[in-house]
Amino acid sequence: MPGEILVIAEHWRGQAESITLQLLTKGRELADALGVGLDVLVLGHDVGSVVASLKDKGADAIHTLDHAALGDAACGALAEAAVAALRDIAPKLTLVGHTLVGMELGPAIATRFGAVAMTNCVNIECAEGEFIVTRPVHDGALHAKIALDRGAPALCALQKGATPTLPLPPREAQIRALTVDVSSLPRRGEILDR
Repeated sequence: MPGEILVIAEHWRGQAESITLQLLTKGRELADALGVGLDVLVLGHDVGSVVASLKDKGADAIHTLDHAALGDAACGALAEAAVAALRDIAPKLTLVGHTLVGMELGPAIATRFGAVAMTNCVNIECAEGEFIVTRPVHDGALHAKIALDRGAPALCALQKGATPTLPLPPREAQIRALTVDVSSLPRRGEILDR
């Protein structure tokens, strides 16, 4: 079943962020354990160099949503675009980084997509067909293991450094350009200055 696990790529100035490579390592591990596909979603404008850098990093497919309005978009616009893509891809598990970008984007995507969201996770594993997340509680003094609902889509935000980036067997990911009318998506804010 291709596309059951999806990584939302973080990138900056044409380069994939290190968290994306860590998420691909974890995503490949989970996809192989379940016998499903691993996909990547790249949102933004002029994302060709990002896609080229991710093409042989373990994913089965790379979905792109490349639009000028996403080049410097605020979180709300990116979340709406991501949800439109997720509706098309229909993953069971979406992985994002628990980074400055992911802390804002992950919950916004989960809310709009109707997915269970688990943030600030240090691990996710598969046991008997269930996804089990590990996250710190009580200021990091303890770690809780939480089983996610099998029937609902889930979004998990993993801490940077929680998964090492490992070399993955070479795979040539298929590239798929998504067609979403980005200009019709709701905008609740915009970036005025950077």
